[in-house]
Amino acid sequence: MRKRIISISGSIIFIIMIGITGCNAAKATSNPTPEQVYSDDNNVDMFIYEDIVYINAADVDWVKNETFDKGDRIGEISESGITSDFNNWDATVLPVGTEIYESDNAQILLANSGEQLIPYLKWVEG
Repeated sequence: MRKRIISISGSIIFIIMIGITGCNAAKATSNPTPEQVYSDDNNVDMFIYEDIVYINAADVDWVKNETFDKGDRIGEISESGITSDFNNWDATVLPVGTEIYESDNAQILLANSGEQLIPYLKWVEG
């Protein structure tokens, strides 16, 4: 009887461990590549910074309702009109030389269009 209880307990623990491992494996996703984002919408206004896609968020409701403080200048767009083989500081729409600034929100960078600061949202999974 005792061996049977130990066997059942071991089986239950094994099933729980498989379930936990399976759930964690399902959550292991990676950020979309710039090429994936562009292939989903070839009219997307985006740029690449630290291998992360930032998408124009001027029309996103929660972003429109926020005010972002301009932080330090972190760089500028080096290539424009890019549609493949993206590198850091490549953009699909922003012109070459557009200055990019940090904001007081870690998910938002600000592009200085000369007339206004345009918020760009970090595009990440999960």
